[in-house]
Amino acid sequence: NGTDPFTLWDDFYRRLKEITNMSPHYFIKSIRLKKAAHLLLSKKVSISDAAYATGFSNLARFSNDFKTFFGEAPTEYQRSHTEESE
Repeated sequence: NGTDPFTLWDDFYRRLKEITNMSPHYFIKSIRLKKAAHLLLSKKVSISDAAYATGFSNLARFSNDFKTFFGEAPTEYQRSHTEESE
């Protein structure tokens, strides 16, 4: 169709950034981390199972990213939020 793929990517990046205030990479990571948090609470799965189910292959990286995003480590998050709902 003659449209430059880089122009399409630039438009996508710019629009996503305008809507979410996040880069595409961070936006996707945030969705994966939210899904992992949901798994940790609703299905009571292990942290490694939640990490692998959401595409993380490195558990240390998952734990660091999770703590950065939610402000607490996955174990703390699971413990504190599970106690709240009981």
